[in-house]
Amino acid sequence: VDPTKFVPIAMVTELQGDLKKLREDLTADKATEAVNSAIEAGKIAPAQKDWALGYAKADLKAFDIFVGNAPVMTASQIRTSKRPASENAGLSDADIAVCNAMGLDPKKFAETLKLNKETV
Repeated sequence: VDPTKFVPIAMVTELQGDLKKLREDLTADKATEAVNSAIEAGKIAPAQKDWALGYAKADLKAFDIFVGNAPVMTASQIRTSKRPASENAGLSDADIAVCNAMGLDPKKFAETLKLNKETV
């Protein structure tokens, strides 16, 4: 056996680690690019970014198929409408989201909350 034809195991292990890191970085970069493109195309909502990144990192081909079959979302599906601060009547963003979802007037909702707090 010729020892000049062999590489120390430590060097092989180090190279394997480096290769694994490079592959993980490349996968993460491709996943990030795919997710950002899908968000820009309106295929997924910005709120889904973390989920989409995990999915794309795990299986980029399946994510691409998912995005290819997903419909383009409308602006109202991507963002919730925000009312001017004067119309918020001191409500939190969560309260305003409830009002928007249920079709309630934020001012009346705020008045009801105030009455409930006073009676408790």
